[in-house]
This record gives sequence, C-alpha cells and structure tokens, in this order.
Amino acid sequence: MNVYLKLLLILTSFATCSLSAKAQFDDGAYYIYNCASNMYLGAANRYGTQASLTKIGQPIYFIKQSDGTYALDTKVFNSSTAHYLGSSLYFDSELTSWTIIEVSEDIYAFSSSENKYLSYDGHSTTLTTSGNYKTSSAQWKIISEKSRIASLKPGSDATFLIKDYSFSRNAGPDYQKSYWTIGSADDMTAVSLSNGNSTDNCASAYHTTFDVYQKLFNIPNGTYSLTCHGFYRLDAGRASYIPELYMEDENSLFLVSANGEENINDACSSFALELYELGKITATIYNGTLTIGTKLEKNKNIWCCWDNMRLTYVSGLNEDDYKIALNSSLDLAQSYLSQHINKDVRDSLSKVMTKCQDIDYEYDTLKYYVDLLNNTISSAEESASIYRDVLTHYNNSSALDEYAQALFNEKTAEIYESYLNGDITNGTEEISKLDSVYDVVRYYQITPGTDMTFAIVNPTIDGSDGWITLKPNGGNGPLLNGTSFEYWGGGSLEEEDRSFNYYQTITGIQNGKYTVSCEAYNSMNGVTYGFSQSSGIYATSGGKTVRTYVNVDSEELTEYTTPVIQVVDNTLTIGVRNFNTMVARWFVADNFKLTLIEPDEALGVGDIVESDDRETSIYTLEGMRTDKKRKGINIIKYDSGKTTKVYVK
Repeated sequence: MNVYLKLLLILTSFATCSLSAKAQFDDGAYYIYNCASNMYLGAANRYGTQASLTKIGQPIYFIKQSDGTYALDTKVFNSSTAHYLGSSLYFDSELTSWTIIEVSEDIYAFSSSENKYLSYDGHSTTLTTSGNYKTSSAQWKIISEKSRIASLKPGSDATFLIKDYSFSRNAGPDYQKSYWTIGSADDMTAVSLSNGNSTDNCASAYHTTFDVYQKLFNIPNGTYSLTCHGFYRLDAGRASYIPELYMEDENSLFLVSANGEENINDACSSFALELYELGKITATIYNGTLTIGTKLEKNKNIWCCWDNMRLTYVSGLNEDDYKIALNSSLDLAQSYLSQHINKDVRDSLSKVMTKCQDIDYEYDTLKYYVDLLNNTISSAEESASIYRDVLTHYNNSSALDEYAQALFNEKTAEIYESYLNGDITNGTEEISKLDSVYDVVRYYQITPGTDMTFAIVNPTIDGSDGWITLKPNGGNGPLLNGTSFEYWGGGSLEEEDRSFNYYQTITGIQNGKYTVSCEAYNSMNGVTYGFSQSSGIYATSGGKTVRTYVNVDSEELTEYTTPVIQVVDNTLTIGVRNFNTMVARWFVADNFKLTLIEPDEALGVGDIVESDDRETSIYTLEGMRTDKKRKGINIIKYDSGKTTKVYVK
C-alpha cells in the first residue's frame, strides 16, 4: 500500500475517533465505569461531591443538548439548577455540556473543553482531566442500569440497587424522598436522611420512633444479604426496644455506642473507620420486589445513626423456587388491579397474568414468564405511584372550608374523572393544575376564624424571602439572624430618627376583616429612659392602619394581635416597626399569623356576573332548587347562561 494512502487512512481514523461518532443514550440511569481502575464514577472526597472513583458508582442521567452534547445530571443537589457534573469536576455544579466521544466499540471519552478529558491519575480516587484520551485511564464504559441489573451473578455486589445507599451530602430533597420513605415517625423533623461533615454524611434519628425504608422493584429474584453500619445511644430509661436494620421479615439490631460519639460528625468518623458493622441478614424474593430499611418501633429516649448500606446478590432461584415466584408475582399483580392505575397499564397487566395461568413448569419457561410478569408489575407500580401522587395533591383541598372546597371541586372535576377512568399517564400536568387551582381557591375561604397564614410569604422568618427591610438611620439593625427579625438600637436612645420597618405586602387576598399576629418582645435592656410604647405590629389596607404596641421590659416572646383591619382592593401590608422617633434598644419579632375574621361576600373564581344579567334559578350547594337565596352558599344561574356561587351571611 502507498505510504501516503496509509497516512491518509490513519488520519481519517483519528478524525473519526476524536471528532465524530457522538453517543446516543435513552432515558434512564447509567453507570460510568473506568477502564483502568475497574471502578465507577461517583461523588466522594471533598464535601462528598467531588467526581471520584467508587466501588458502587452514582447513577447518571444523560440530558441531550441541542448541539449534540450532553449534560450529566447527577441528582446531587446544590440548588434547583446546580445538580450536574461540571468542568470543575464537582457533582453539584450548574449545567455543563460534555462531548462524549466513542474511542472504540463501547468505549468512550468525556470532554467538557478542548483537549480536556475526564481521567484517573493512577493514584488518587479523586478524578482529574487529561489531554490524552487514548490511555485507558481516560476511557470509560457506559452501562445502563438495566444492563447492570441483568448482569448480576451470584455473589455480586448489588448495592447499586439501593438509591442513595450512603445517605450522601447534597442528595437533593427530590432525589432522597423519591426513594427513601420516612414513615411512622412520632417526630418527622427528628429524622434526617443526610447530615455530617465536609466529607461524610449519614442518617440519624433523635428521640423519636421511625421507619425509614426503600422498596426495590423489578430486580432479579433470588436470595440477598444486607448489612450496614449503625449504633444507638440510650439517653434515659431502659433499652427495651432497639433500632434495627431490616429486609423483608428479617432484622439485625443496631450496636450500642462504644466510642463516645456525641454528634453526627463523630458518627460519620466512626462509620468511615467501618465501626459498628451490623450482622448480615438474608431474604429470598420471588416477585422481583425487595423492601429494606431501618426502624425503631418504641422508645423515644434513643439517638441513633446509620450509614453505608451494602446489598449482595447471593444466589438465584431454582425450578421449584420459580414455581413459588410465579404464584407470588401473580398475587402481587392482582393487588395492583385493585388500585388506581392507568387503564392501558391495567390491560397489559391483565393480559400477562392470563398468559401466566397456563404454562408448562419447565425452568426456562417459568423464568421467562416470571421476568415478564415482574417487568409488567414494575410498570404498574410506577403508574400506581403517579396516581397516588395525583390523589395526594387532590386531597390537599381537605384543608379548605366548604365554600373553597366547592370551588376546588368545580375547577378540578375533569382531572378527578380522568383519575377514576385511568386516563392519567405521567401526572405532571394534572398535579400542576391541581396545585394552581388550590393556590387560588384557598384565598376564597369564608368560614370566620380561618387561618390564612399561608398567604404570608415566609411567616416564620427563615431567611429574608418575602420581606422588605427599611434600615434605620442609627443603631445596628435590623438584622435577619436566619430565624427571626431583630433590631438592636445600640447607644443612646436620645438620638432621633432611629427607625425600622420590616414588612411585606400581600396581594390577591379576599376582601374582608382580618387580624395579624406575631410573637415579639421589646426590651430596654437595662436602660431606664425612652418611650415605653414605641414599636409594635401593624397592618395597613386602603390607606388605613391598625397597630398594637409591644410591651417594654420583656425578653420573652409573647404573641401580640392587631385590632381588626378591613382589607380592600385585595391588598394588605403587614409588618413591625417603630411608631415614633425613639425606639427601644432591643426588638425581636417572629412567627406571623393571619386570621380571617369575617369575609366580604364573594362570587368565587369563575366568571364575574354582568350587571344586566337576570337570575333565572337558584340552587343549594347540594343541587336542590330553591325559591330564594339562603344562608351559606347559593348556586345562581343567569339568563346569559353563566353560573356562579354567592355566599349569603
């Protein structure tokens, strides 16, 4: 062959390798496997979010960009927009485009900039970038989660089946809560799915019962073993009940703290040293579904921590096992037919169940139909989960009063009909509409005494969201310390023009009579002069203001309530401020509340009736026709064809 032709072929091959053949990926999770280290891409090392090599790996979701590149969604949450693998090689970065190049068959290189390829340096588990994609340290296999599951062999590490198995730092709320369920807790706020130090995190529960679990669906049938690290500290009483790790009906008790752990950081350090490893438990599954978790059924005097779930696929099923598996899967499938699921999924499940009724009991046939049935059950569970979410959002309206509930039902009747008929596919659109309707109609409450605090943005003052602060001309405040509003007057109170005003304006609220409350104190902090009633809580609407002064010389939060304010033009301003030029030295406010005292008559969220419309008929809320309007809600029909609801006091 001519030497120039050889050179041309080499150059052509190089160009194809480095500049083209961009990969294509379906939806779903993938694992990225390094060819040199035989380890997977995951989040670890500094802050627990650096791109690193790990034994288990992190599921990655490929988001295709318009130019053919991909963003690598890691679900490691720094903010609503920062949960991607970035060019800085952190898992919680803003969206970054990666060019994925096929180096050879099923071998890929990742580049976020020219001549910079994701790479293993041969020593550290923390990844870096390299200018050479031809070495195995910069070459990766991309393995779909489905393929990884299908390749499980007896003795294989199956921990990747557990999502967020290490309760990692910055695992976003949506990511954790979509897999781990916190149930049966006396105090939900005392259970944490992730807390720790700059490197390690773990789960914990403090002085509460709990059940934290995860259901794994559509996994290979067979026997699994499970362990984790876990300890407890008894703070009072007797250890009659001890936290436990469980899998199906098997359990392993947590170990008692033996190294003086006093906080989460101590716990993380102990777990990093692989202390407190629990005894392994085993369970055999026949329907592709496995439940794992930790729980404490009684005893509120215990602090406990756990981390590092480890799941092993011990062995598969034999022919007799598959006979049991088929019957178990049929029973599980039958349970989904009694739930709300999409009608197409229901039809598919019914057809597969029918096929499984009359088969021979030869091993390969049994395995095929059990796998087919379990795949269909997985689709049924996904659909059932969607329907549960829709119902949860629909049931949000249970907090509404009779009038607002009627408006909500009217505006969401079509969604509820789709729910009953099995016409919902992914639920996103329906949930969005349910939430938007709920957000509107809850402003139309008419029951006196209804708590309308939801209309206040950030009523507990967790940060500054929703509030406007007018800073004083003197003093050292106001301050937002993260949990309350605080003003410190500082020096002499004889200085004039020290003012503060911390407020927000609520719009869209129903007209009517309201009161505003908050917890506050107003301390002179040892100073014996100054105005005794200088600062307090206020509400303003339509140019009129009501106020309540906060008593002086108290350093305990006490609830104060304004006189009744008439809201007009659907607008109300609330806040705390000083009402003259002198202020106390120390003023604190927190936990605002808004209460509806008496609503104005409301038409609802439908069409407003034209002035020349004539009433043609009147109905009660139950649909009974009546000759005149009665107290409560009346449904009025007009000659224009419009229908509305009118409330009569």
